Amino acid sequence: MYSGTNFFFMRVFESLDYDLLEANLNRCVVMELKTGEILLSPNNQNFHLYVIIEGRLSIHLESSDTPAITMVPKGGCVGELSVFGSMTTTAFVKADILTRVLAIGKKQLWEMMNEHPRIAVNLFNILSERMRFNNDILVDSQKDRNLIYHHSRVDFVTGLYNRKWLEKSLKRLLTRFEIVNNPSSILLLQLKNFQAYLSTHGHFKTDAALISLVNCLTDVIRPDDFLARLDEYTLFVILYNTSIEGANRVSKRIEQAFSQHKVLLGDGTQLPSHLVYIGAVEMKQGDDVEGLIKRALDAVNALQDS
Repeated sequence: MYSGTNFFFMRVFESLDYDLLEANLNRCVVMELKTGEILLSPNNQNFHLYVIIEGRLSIHLESSDTPAITMVPKGGCVGELSVFGSMTTTAFVKADILTRVLAIGKKQLWEMMNEHPRIAVNLFNILSERMRFNNDILVDSQKDRNLIYHHSRVDFVTGLYNRKWLEKSLKRLLTRFEIVNNPSSILLLQLKNFQAYLSTHGHFKTDAALISLVNCLTDVIRPDDFLARLDEYTLFVILYNTSIEGANRVSKRIEQAFSQHKVLLGDGTQLPSHLVYIGAVEMKQGDDVEGLIKRALDAVNALQDS
């Protein structure tokens, strides 16, 4: 039974309160997918919308073994096209890491949309973005790839949410914080000597090391915390219901995990792990998105200067 975990960041329920949907969602099934387990495959009937509670799904076209065309992170959803259009599925969807999804049946989904039309609006927005992405992905030039990245909510390399998503979500979180005033903190992780690492090892190995680091970080933080990529060499963690003291303890655990972490390529080659500075700040009344990010950057700069 679903208990409301990560409801706040489920895009399909954006601008809705969990209390309004609790009775409906309690009737839905929570599925756990192992890494590599296939959720959907082409040319099959699908009668569920799958919303990611935690983890990450990858989308593949020709086969489940071909490179993913995109990642769907925690809070996203899949299956809406086949549910609404009564069409067969068109792609492979599988768990990129250990993943839990909320399976909402077609009948339940329509009932919730009838009671709460905002869900239909949210799904329309998701479908519109997906259609734009499907059109754009046909273009193979680097210029258009960068354009897709700018308009997407997901970082292509890591599968994390990107800065565009982060800024919008922080704005919502700060608005809620002004009302509820529960302690929440953020961690900003900045990679040390990123350009030097890139010059030495090249793009492929640098990306592989970053992805490995992100997977390590995902294992350290709680399932309810959120991880995003702020820019090329900066990661951002939102720690809910966590004071600055708690954030500092999490920072220490991350540093310890990173110190023991090994980066291995598919052929067994070991790479040096990225080194990081970690700045921690607690949200406070009156914070805005830019000010909060700046305070976190200042915390990192203070470590660099020390």
